[in-house]
Amino acid sequence: MFSIVVYALLLGLCFTLFVLLMWQREAKSSTRAHSWRLGHEQGRAQAKAAYAQQVQRITAYEQLLQGHLGGVGKRLADTREVAELIQRHAPGLLKEADGLAHLLHGNDEFLSQLLNVYVAADQDAANAQLRAAARRPAGVYADVFEAAGVAAPGSIVGKHFGLALEAGLLVIRATGQHGGSGKITLARRDLERFFNDLAAKPRSLGEELAAAVTCRGLYRVDMHGDARLGQLVVEVAAPSSGRLYLGAPQQEEEPLRELKSLKRASLRLLEDEAKSTTRRTAAQRARILRRDALLEHLPESGLCGSCEGDVTMRLRLGDKPMCCPLCGTRWAD
Repeated sequence: MFSIVVYALLLGLCFTLFVLLMWQREAKSSTRAHSWRLGHEQGRAQAKAAYAQQVQRITAYEQLLQGHLGGVGKRLADTREVAELIQRHAPGLLKEADGLAHLLHGNDEFLSQLLNVYVAADQDAANAQLRAAARRPAGVYADVFEAAGVAAPGSIVGKHFGLALEAGLLVIRATGQHGGSGKITLARRDLERFFNDLAAKPRSLGEELAAAVTCRGLYRVDMHGDARLGQLVVEVAAPSSGRLYLGAPQQEEEPLRELKSLKRASLRLLEDEAKSTTRRTAAQRARILRRDALLEHLPESGLCGSCEGDVTMRLRLGDKPMCCPLCGTRWAD
């Protein structure tokens, strides 16, 4: 009888412990569920508040980019207009104020990237900001840097020559060392021939001018009375343009070597451009400019079929070009 009572007490104790453990488990589960609900509700409230702040911030940005003082496109056009005015009416200021050309270009770059982001987000209704920006040519800074006598960002400057990519064309300028002078604008298709010509023996410039043939390649200036008599000169033909004088004949080997060495740098500039969005933005500008131009006279890609340069860099809204503003090639009637 005693053992039965003990067994019964033990069973009762086990049952009580079991019930207690289950109660504790349920209590913990309920506490965790309550904490999760509180955390979830708090998280949702914080997310809603953050979302509301983000919407408010984005709306403010959009209103600023679209409406404030004409929007980002208008500000971009105004910056280019200021650069044009300084370059045209006060070029001396560009030489005197060190860094002014780079300051103007830096502002343009920032506003251009801002506009690109705005357009990529499909926020530019009816292309209003793109049209506003297109009222001034994007390529004005090439003239600004030349007037200031400083190298444009991305240029490669050596002792005798500077190399830059402007509107998709390679531009080689003499730095003035040892009497060197001139500038060549080189179309992509002429690049290989240009550097091959530098390896040839100089020809007589006087003879070819007298024969009225197109001069292209390396020549010796041999016309009596010419101030550059005896100098080497490099001539190019359309769609490229310009000429380079290599300076004092007794020191011509050094600049000639440097000029030949620019081939690798030229190819690198073209490769870097191919990796960027430059050509895509040319087509974007062309789409805007073509609406007010003679459509058949402005390439859809924004690139001239002859020199392959970005013609949109030299055009503004309302222009009706009959020929390429870069190489002068007449487009189809």
